[in-house]
Amino acid sequence: MSTLYVVGVPAGDPEHLTLRARRILGEVPHVVVDAVAPVRPSLAELGIAPLQVGEDTVGLLQAGDLALVVSGWPGAAGRALVQAAAGQGHDVAAVPGPALPITALILSGLPADAFLYLGRLPAGAAGSRRLASAAHRPHTLLALAGPPLGDILADLHEALGDRPLAVVPASSLDSRGVWRGSLAAAADREVPWPAKEACALVIGGARAEPERWDAERLAAEIEARLAQGQRAKEISRHLSGPSGWSRRQVYDLVLHRVREGGKAARTHTNNE
Repeated sequence: MSTLYVVGVPAGDPEHLTLRARRILGEVPHVVVDAVAPVRPSLAELGIAPLQVGEDTVGLLQAGDLALVVSGWPGAAGRALVQAAAGQGHDVAAVPGPALPITALILSGLPADAFLYLGRLPAGAAGSRRLASAAHRPHTLLALAGPPLGDILADLHEALGDRPLAVVPASSLDSRGVWRGSLAAAADREVPWPAKEACALVIGGARAEPERWDAERLAAEIEARLAQGQRAKEISRHLSGPSGWSRRQVYDLVLHRVREGGKAARTHTNNE
């Protein structure tokens, strides 16, 4: 029987590849990647053109050993290949290597004793649905994301509120390439995020729910901030955390107050 090697490969600099992984990749007849592995650039620099995992990939093991390269965890197609290989009696061997998600968790400085891995986040509604199930978890959240990173970070901020955040590009497996801040700062960041590169996102877990302000207290604070010249987006960002109201709820209340204030001003002018 043949052996399926599950090889950890860096998503960025190929110099991070281990000596054993380099040897295995040079010896096996075929190298495959699953649909979510962001490792093709590293393999290209090694002169390796990987195949895509498919339903018939397990058949390659009839002709010799096979390497499945991953950066972190295999995706659904990779897991299916491992199960099929083991089910047919082939050996399955792990060749550990640098995993971007785990490396990012270490570099972030956020709690690592318990974390929830969300996989690769898509932008838009699909990503928002995945975030909804994790919004109230106290664990550190860990995910992979690619372009457009700005859109994904905006979705994260909308879904989770403001939390600590570390962004680790695939090519920067040391602290010099890490961006640290908060979801609010990341969502409002004017400097472009990487246009092509995959990144790992490490996000603080949900804090204990604050005591929810009553409507009168929130309205008074909104009124005071409007008087200071603050805009709706700024007010909702600053008040959503301490008030216990969501950012969307605060934003809608600010717009309602602005509309009501405009109506009152027009009525006063007409009466004069």
